[in-house]
Amino acid sequence: MTRSDEVFLRSVVQEVPELQPLLDEHVKDQYGVVLPHVLMGEIQSWAEAHVDSDPEAIRRLVLALDPGITSGDEMVENVVAISFLEYLPAADAPGGRVRALLTPALIEALAELES
Repeated sequence: MTRSDEVFLRSVVQEVPELQPLLDEHVKDQYGVVLPHVLMGEIQSWAEAHVDSDPEAIRRLVLALDPGITSGDEMVENVVAISFLEYLPAADAPGGRVRALLTPALIEALAELES
């Protein structure tokens, strides 16, 4: 049976097709398996690297991540919080502009992590 966090991540990639090459490479590197926290870390790094050049893709990404916090199960919420939000750089650091694009629910979840 497929884990809920893997299903969620595949739905994120559907919403942000720019992530498809990242998913494909991840699956190849992991011998056909999706490791949700590893993949989310790769997505987080991708977001940092593309926030200035493709802010629209990052907006779509955070909108796709939002349900993981607002209506996801514990596994999904954990992968979004721990492997995406927790690793976001400070707002004034390179890649930190991702924070400015977060939804209210993601901002609240990030604030809880940082408190």
